[in-house]
Amino acid sequence: MKKCKYFGTDGIRGIIGQDFGAELVSQIANATAAYIDKRPAKIVIGWDTRASCDFIVNILAGTLSYYGIDVIKVGVVPSAALSFLANKLQSDLGIMVSASHCSAAYNGVKFFTPLGEKLDNTETYKFDKLIVRKAKPATVAGTVGTITDDPKAIKLWQKFLVRKFKSIIKTNVKVAIDCAKGSGAKCAHGVMQALGINTTFFNTASTGFDINDGCGATKPAYMRQAMQNRGFDIGFAFDGDADRCIVFDAQGNHIHGDIIIYLLAKFLKSRSKLAKNKVAGTILFNLGVEKTLNQQGIKFIRTDVGDAYVYHAMKVGGLSMGGETSGHINFAGIWCTGDGLVLALMVLAMLAQSDKSLGELASEVTLYPQININVAATPEQKKQLFASADFRQFIKTTQAKKKNFRIIVRPSGTENIVRVTVEGADAKECEKIANEIIVRMKTVC
Repeated sequence: MKKCKYFGTDGIRGIIGQDFGAELVSQIANATAAYIDKRPAKIVIGWDTRASCDFIVNILAGTLSYYGIDVIKVGVVPSAALSFLANKLQSDLGIMVSASHCSAAYNGVKFFTPLGEKLDNTETYKFDKLIVRKAKPATVAGTVGTITDDPKAIKLWQKFLVRKFKSIIKTNVKVAIDCAKGSGAKCAHGVMQALGINTTFFNTASTGFDINDGCGATKPAYMRQAMQNRGFDIGFAFDGDADRCIVFDAQGNHIHGDIIIYLLAKFLKSRSKLAKNKVAGTILFNLGVEKTLNQQGIKFIRTDVGDAYVYHAMKVGGLSMGGETSGHINFAGIWCTGDGLVLALMVLAMLAQSDKSLGELASEVTLYPQININVAATPEQKKQLFASADFRQFIKTTQAKKKNFRIIVRPSGTENIVRVTVEGADAKECEKIANEIIVRMKTVC
């Protein structure tokens, strides 16, 4: 993928008042109006529970309307629901205002095509260049576009999910869901209620400044504690825009995301619904789990980090499933973007076909030790680090010496950090290698 100035691995994201403010949002709005080069045109906008969404949505909607584009505001919705509605409402583009798993200090935007897909690499680069050039439409439309609120549109997505899952899920389970004070709460409540599943929800309301705060998919300790001695059979935790989900067994143990991918791939294969007996995932996928997949006759396809890369591999390869360790998993037979609630429902469907508990199923897999360390780094420091020939050679030499280990050092596309990952059979050696890398990083930047 060509290097973009504004787009990261999942849209555009930044800290409100620092690298994501009103001026940049206006540039994005103008560029969006230029990107959609037809009139009449329609754009669907949704958002999560951050207080900063208000000013972002207002700038986007007002600017797009000024340039003759009709805007439908569907309110607080999960990202996958916005993707779905961009398609079902026959729009020319969908915009989700969210910073996903990040804190309330962050916000951002994601874009979806009329098919509900995220922009591919070519379109992303094209869009980014429009923002860089501070592009605007060449002419102003003769008529302004309308701005319409449609808060009931989410019901289309809810009904879609109920139809997909009502015949394959048992209702004799007690479920816990942590909604991360984000945009997935109302949607999940409606779907689980319609399916008749006994569900207890946590962190359903937000002040606008506490999304993902101490809860959700990035804070598994919350659910581990909340599930203790409550009689739950299974638990799930979403992130802020509910496009990912992590899973807990009846004892409140967080089941590793790669194990969930393994179990669901095996489940789909058993139902002859795993296309080509392959599953896509990223370079971070655990080697131990990959070996277990191979033993089941399932081949694993590795991609760069980011759900857009995983989806591209699925689309090009004609695959039915792909996902990331973080709990962002795509099922082509359901919808084209990952969704935390869909993942939860797929896990429940799998358990409905098994006489084993989730914990028992997960015990089939042996994970290789994997050390993951996030190192704070400004955009300038990240650029300096990865431009350093000495640092690149150090990583190359270290990998050559440690052939039985996997070493990955990569800049985050959404946060001001560099991610260091070391994987191998010996946990202590993994930690030693990771610390040596961090020491060398500090000598560069």
